[in-house]
Amino acid sequence: MTQETKLKSIGRYSVEYGAISGIAGIIWGLILLYLDMHYQNSVLQSLVGAIISIVVVVYAFIAFRKEYGFLKIGQCVKIGLGIGVISGIIGSLYYLVMTNWIDPDFIEKSLNHAMDAYALKNPNLSQEDLDNIRIGQEFGRKPLFAVASILIIFVIYNFLIGLIGGIFLKTKS
Repeated sequence: MTQETKLKSIGRYSVEYGAISGIAGIIWGLILLYLDMHYQNSVLQSLVGAIISIVVVVYAFIAFRKEYGFLKIGQCVKIGLGIGVISGIIGSLYYLVMTNWIDPDFIEKSLNHAMDAYALKNPNLSQEDLDNIRIGQEFGRKPLFAVASILIIFVIYNFLIGLIGGIFLKTKS
């Protein structure tokens, strides 16, 4: 397999499985929206999202290995990064659609929920401290910052999945 063919196949797997991961994430987001839980950001919700990503990325590695007969750590990292970029772009677009059209009050609801939870966990904080925390939280939910954060988180997370998955799923060529 030539270097160009390797890159094309890695790119194809990245796009295909990145789209699958992104669409699965949107479906999970729509389920949470339907249940009116989309603004709560609980550990269980994050765990389900993480499991979706892991399953899709590992399945991409297995499919690549099955098609080409081998799998190297470097290929896993590249595929993982590619999946992270594609699913991050899809997730960012979903976030923008969600916050602008589907649920324009999403940012305010999620901010209020987060602040209520923070105040319950830290009852000794003054109102001034809570106001300062809220200012920081509001900044983090601005569209440009949120999109950049989503992309960075998806890429780093999928890089780690690629690295760890590559260690366990690699084969000798």
